[in-house]
Amino acid sequence: MLLSSWLAVIAIFSMIVLAAGTFSQQTRNMQTAHAVEQYTPCNCVIFRFDDITDASLPKAKITMMNDFIDRGIPLSLGVVAAHLGNYPSTGVYNKTIEGVNSGLFDVTIHGNSHDDYSMMNLTAQRSELSAAEQHIESLFGAKSRIFMPPYNRYDQDTLTVLAEQGMSVMATTVTIDNNVTNKYFLTDGNATKDEFYTHNSKLRISDVNGKLIYHIGHNLASFTAMHDANKFGQAAENEIEKRVQQSIADRAYGVVVLHPYDFVNVVNGTNQDSINATRYQELTDVINWVVARYPTTSYSKLMGTTWYLNQLPAKPLVNQTLKLVIANEVFDIRYNTTNASTKTQNITVDTSSKSLSVMIYSPESAGRLTIELPRKVIDSRTDPQKTPDCWIIASNGSRIYNYCDKDKEFLVTVNSDETPFYSTTVVNIGTDIDSRTLSIEYPKGISIVQISGTYVVPEFGSLAAFTMIVTFASAIIIARMTGKRLAK
Repeated sequence: MLLSSWLAVIAIFSMIVLAAGTFSQQTRNMQTAHAVEQYTPCNCVIFRFDDITDASLPKAKITMMNDFIDRGIPLSLGVVAAHLGNYPSTGVYNKTIEGVNSGLFDVTIHGNSHDDYSMMNLTAQRSELSAAEQHIESLFGAKSRIFMPPYNRYDQDTLTVLAEQGMSVMATTVTIDNNVTNKYFLTDGNATKDEFYTHNSKLRISDVNGKLIYHIGHNLASFTAMHDANKFGQAAENEIEKRVQQSIADRAYGVVVLHPYDFVNVVNGTNQDSINATRYQELTDVINWVVARYPTTSYSKLMGTTWYLNQLPAKPLVNQTLKLVIANEVFDIRYNTTNASTKTQNITVDTSSKSLSVMIYSPESAGRLTIELPRKVIDSRTDPQKTPDCWIIASNGSRIYNYCDKDKEFLVTVNSDETPFYSTTVVNIGTDIDSRTLSIEYPKGISIVQISGTYVVPEFGSLAAFTMIVTFASAIIIARMTGKRLAK
């Protein structure tokens, strides 16, 4: 009887211990975004493209971006924020916009000026990341939630600033993540120590005062790393493929890292802005290898979200307004410029040339004018005899497209006091039933941007153009005599 009583006690105790263990496991599961039972590994691959700027090998960058756009493969761009969008004539910014509009490109912050964040104090990092976010927002209309630290380096202060900025993804190497002193790392995950099954992957997570930052680390499946190790051709491809497979086995995703200089010709130790066909075959082979075995994704898609923090606008950001007065009627012309020092002086319409002209003063550098053109003010169509309306009204009152598909390009000319007959680059970056939006490069100095179409709202002929010319000439004289900036 005594033995049976002890057996009963042992059984009850065992049940309590088992229940406690089960409760403990459930508690650990709840620390993750998805419980282990719901975990399905992504087994996918991210392609990331670092060092996106206007300058430095622009043709190579565009060639690579075109490849991903043409093949419909997602690409995460590491944008050096202060160095993109200042010189649209290189074509890199416009190609980036194309990829973003296609839904294929992530825009991530690769620093403001590509500086080492691990060498900055907290105040400097706050200033740099804030400036980077402002640049990204001015270029794309939204801030980014993803940070690719330049040189892959960061410190604990970087995480503090990311949380303050609302950013939630740190994309660097696994080795850097492991070596950074980080009091914010969550511990006791479902996988190995400090790793959590979440977002169909196995990730480290930082909890910065209640704000989570997900560490999407990579293991240097990088063509730069391969070439630095004197591995080229098949040797480079084999090693990158091996590292991708290892990363997928360890974390359920892989990352292939690209740089603009990986596949260009080199003459006397200097990178040339032309693709080396032999080197580029390495990238082609790796892409083919990946897509034959794994789904491709991006940082944002892996996280099940968007790269941008706030709502991405349907149109480019145009948050300033010029007042265009025509026959006692006032039209608001929305615009934006990339340089804070740029002043827009005047805007007029001329019916004789069917054009709209804007005078710009940019004393420090060239820049880009983004301007939204209301169709009721100016338009350019293949059939100029039709009304400026771009739609017809159905019997139920709804709008139906009529001849928007017959839009034609505007003729844009830029004349500057420093660069007469300036060769500008124009990109149509927004079209809808009410307006068309252009991105126009302008030079340093005082210039007139003239946009000519096939229709303008009725005005007083060449009087407006004459007024603009007089104003332009006066502005040049004043600027040269005083050396002072014009007032807005």
